Amino acid sequence: MGFVWFKLKLQKLLSFYYTSVSVELEQWKEVIYTERVRVSAREVLLLLGWRNSGIEAFSSRRGELEDDEEALKWAALEKLPTYNRLRKGLLATSRGVANEIDILTDLGFQERQKLLDRLINVAEEGNEKFLLKLKERIDRVGIEVPTIEVRYERLIVEAEAYVRGRALPTLLNSVTNAVESILISLYILTNKKKHMTILKDVSGIVKPSRMTLLLGPPSSGKTTLLLALSGKLDPNLKVSGKVTYNGHGMDEFVPQRTAAYISQHDVHIGEMTVRETLAFSARCQGVGSRYDLLSELSRREKEAKIKPDPDIDVFMKAVSTGGQQESVVTDYVLKLSCRLLKQYLLLLLINQVASGLFRAIAALGRNMIVANTFGSFALLTLLTLGGFIMSRKDIKSWWIWGYWISPLMYGQNAIMFTPNSNKTLGIQVLESRGFFTDAYWYWIGVGALVGFMFLYNIIFTVALTHLNPFDKAQATISEESEDSTTNGTHQEVELPRIASSGESSSRRQKRGMVLPFEPHSITFDEVVYSVDMPQEMKIQGVMEDRLVLLKGVSGAFRPGVLTALMGVSGAGKTTLMDVLAGRKTGGYIDGSIKISGYPKKQETFARISGYCEQNDIHSPHVTVHESLLYSAWLRLPAEVDYNTRKMFIEEVMELVELNPLRNSLVGLPGVNGLSIEQRKRLTIAVELVANPSIIFILSLLGLTPLAERVSFLTEQIAIFTGPTVGGLLNATCGNVTELIIAIFALTTNKIAVVKYSLLGSVLSNLLLVLGTSLLCGGIANIGEEQKYDRRQADVNSLMLLLALLCHLLPLLFTYSAASAELTLWTHRQLFEAEDEGEGEGENNGAEEEAVIGFWSGFAWLAGMTVFIALLSEYVVDTIEDASDSWGLSVSFLSIILLPIVGNAAEHAGAIIFAFKNKLDISLGVALGSSTQIAMFVVNKHTLNFYIYKDCG
Repeated sequence: MGFVWFKLKLQKLLSFYYTSVSVELEQWKEVIYTERVRVSAREVLLLLGWRNSGIEAFSSRRGELEDDEEALKWAALEKLPTYNRLRKGLLATSRGVANEIDILTDLGFQERQKLLDRLINVAEEGNEKFLLKLKERIDRVGIEVPTIEVRYERLIVEAEAYVRGRALPTLLNSVTNAVESILISLYILTNKKKHMTILKDVSGIVKPSRMTLLLGPPSSGKTTLLLALSGKLDPNLKVSGKVTYNGHGMDEFVPQRTAAYISQHDVHIGEMTVRETLAFSARCQGVGSRYDLLSELSRREKEAKIKPDPDIDVFMKAVSTGGQQESVVTDYVLKLSCRLLKQYLLLLLINQVASGLFRAIAALGRNMIVANTFGSFALLTLLTLGGFIMSRKDIKSWWIWGYWISPLMYGQNAIMFTPNSNKTLGIQVLESRGFFTDAYWYWIGVGALVGFMFLYNIIFTVALTHLNPFDKAQATISEESEDSTTNGTHQEVELPRIASSGESSSRRQKRGMVLPFEPHSITFDEVVYSVDMPQEMKIQGVMEDRLVLLKGVSGAFRPGVLTALMGVSGAGKTTLMDVLAGRKTGGYIDGSIKISGYPKKQETFARISGYCEQNDIHSPHVTVHESLLYSAWLRLPAEVDYNTRKMFIEEVMELVELNPLRNSLVGLPGVNGLSIEQRKRLTIAVELVANPSIIFILSLLGLTPLAERVSFLTEQIAIFTGPTVGGLLNATCGNVTELIIAIFALTTNKIAVVKYSLLGSVLSNLLLVLGTSLLCGGIANIGEEQKYDRRQADVNSLMLLLALLCHLLPLLFTYSAASAELTLWTHRQLFEAEDEGEGEGENNGAEEEAVIGFWSGFAWLAGMTVFIALLSEYVVDTIEDASDSWGLSVSFLSIILLPIVGNAAEHAGAIIFAFKNKLDISLGVALGSSTQIAMFVVNKHTLNFYIYKDCG
């Protein structure tokens, strides 16, 4: 009551004195806000005469005084023009006093840091509360944030390009293409370019506020579609169709200001920090539409007399107002002088002549010492006799020939010509030094430089083609052999056995490679890798001197076995590979690394190992075959002859499936040339042609590619056991993913994830898996009738119903457990495939044969299941991060998306079986998987819910 009475009294006082002090307020407002004198509401009232009577009441209500002081400052800000109002805000100090600040000048780094600390005080919950405050402020005044819906209808992207040898950027192809384009434009020749369709009749809608995933195999046109939607397609492509943004065509606005395209190749400036990169991008891109949104928001709040949260207001004004200064630059073009272009032409020709001369000397010398000796002599002769150090008049008659054959002389005379006819002092000085100043000497110099350029490059080419190196290949004799040879004693020396042609061919067939290699194993024990502690971490209070990146890692790589190294992002996979391969030049490495039982020596290890980078780095201007030739000629031993190298390269190209891309240009990543997966295969091939014994490959794997192998193995086992057992095996292997995900979720106290994921798995199998397999099977077998055994379907359905009843009635589950087991053993005929007609039975018997044996398929299936289970561990750790980044709830991810990932094997298996018209196995997968989850997975985790909940 006292607070309400105080408020009423304050309103009466303010209304009573309003008319008398309004003039004085207008006078003081200019002083307060123009000169930026920070005064409080108490000082304003004292200046206006509120000294004794009313000020005593304010002293007892300090909290209310601060609120009133803030309200007065905010009211004064509201009276400013819109431009000034958006640049100013109220920022609370450490004492809780709200001060008026200028957003662009007064908001420094420390103020920004304190503001963010107040807005996001808790890392887990602060982000959500902060975003809700922003949304609440916008919704309060009825502003709808603009959204964009992208529609594309019957989009077709076509291209015309040369293929095979005509696509290479050679001199002959460039001239031929230019001449051909002219003849085509004159309708003399027809276009010989190959017509290629990249996208054909593609339609769809991209809804706003929704993340849309575009899936497709390599080279299916995913990147082209994204470029077309973002308005960044190559103008040389032929595009038809319609792309609209909220109903507006691409020519009605600037798509680059509305849509952003993020390429697969991340190109950044390496010398800039992350903060500098973001600041540079923000300054270049501007504030966009945020300023207009803030202006409208401020106008509506002023009309509705709504006072926003001061911190939220300062934050929105800071991010919506750019501190860029506008300037106008005017260029005046006075004259375009052709002499400038002539000078550039001369400088280019002089550079080419000098490069050709040095290349010719290097090719003729064929040795570093010889080339340096003759190169220095030639350079000294050209400088001395070129007319600059010694004038033409000072050169003796028997040396004057050196002056006329020096390319430096022609270049100097061409540069020093003057178009003026009058003889100035400068011209007279040049003539005294023996230079020719006539205008025609410019073209004489250009012609002479072009002739020297061709001459030196021809000498360079001929020397490389016909001149052999000075050094001859010779054998190295050990000291013992040399002594025995000089002493004349007879000894039996064991030489390497050279196999006959028949043995060689059989050995090659046995090994499968043209060049045999010696297999080696790698063992590493307690490997520790550490680096010096970064200075930034020491500033934050870290006391250790070293930062440990690998701590006590042990393992072994067997020869002839492909070993996969798995781990989450940042776990140290690449670091471990670099340490084992010896690619770490800094830091401290402790532990034991042995090659076939011997300590590793980097000098010899580099010759027997290969390393495939995660980023594929190749020369963009060579073909695939030329890349392999270059690698093989540099890295294979000198003992390998020409024919063997070529045979080995051909074998590697066939192994890595690069024969169709033999004459394809590598190109630049993300611009032209090979795709990402083709570059990865080329990287592996470049290392394989070096014939290494050990090869390290950095790549990524996922759960989904393993589903196809699980389906294949299940299909092979189903040939021996029948479709029902095969479907149950597929479901069992797929359900290991749900089981492992649930176990790791329980260990991390994520009970909600377990509940929702198990429920989502049952729904996913019954609705998504079963429905998709029936649809795909019907589409793939339109002309055929899909057949299935009704008895098996009835049994699976009844078992699923029984499992559901057991969850609803635990007592019924207790009494029906024994009878259910008895039913499985005594009613075996219900689970066996139904015999069809006699004629059909014969056809079905000859329709399919097993590719692998029963136990082989079972062993491979078990191995695949274990591998999938190991990969499932990493799925649990990404749920909460995905929920925060996507803005979706954990329950939605657990009940919808997580079962889709976990049921990847069931999805792929059921669809593949449906495509092959094996509906019995598809029904067994979908219904059997749901039954297993309901009867086995859910029960075990239900018993542990409250145990983990109490422990958490």
